[in-house]
Amino acid sequence: MAFLPLRKIPDRPIAQLMDGWLASIESALADDATDRNELCRKALCEIMYPEYAANWDTAVADESLPAATRIALASLDPRNITLEPEYYADCEDEKFQPVKPLLWLWYSFDRTAIGGQNVEIGVKLRRILAPKIFKRCGKNFKAFQHVEFSFGYNMEVGDDV
Repeated sequence: MAFLPLRKIPDRPIAQLMDGWLASIESALADDATDRNELCRKALCEIMYPEYAANWDTAVADESLPAATRIALASLDPRNITLEPEYYADCEDEKFQPVKPLLWLWYSFDRTAIGGQNVEIGVKLRRILAPKIFKRCGKNFKAFQHVEFSFGYNMEVGDDV
């Protein structure tokens, strides 16, 4: 099968802004001390509910907010949701829990204004996340919007996939 690389198109006006945001995620993931659940929650809150990004904890506890808003905010944290593979008998929890926040970020990002059909930032984000999720990830990995899988931790992806 022929390898078809992405065609180079002119930079978007927000290219530096996008690259800076992606670099901050990549840098955080390079630090073993980073709480992946917090990283996911903060990134998603900044994207979906920026008005609550600085006070997420307070907003989730604020009984003056509608219950659905509080549930939506709480659901940005992967510890407050369940993913399908958690119900599978063959899920290896010690392998799954470290990748769960990254899967939640991957899946949730695709459903946002930033990630929805925005190929450039989506491919770049998934290239950052994939090596932290998969057992092995080769060079030039490319996944488009709404590519999902169950566990991730047991996948080996070759070069130019």
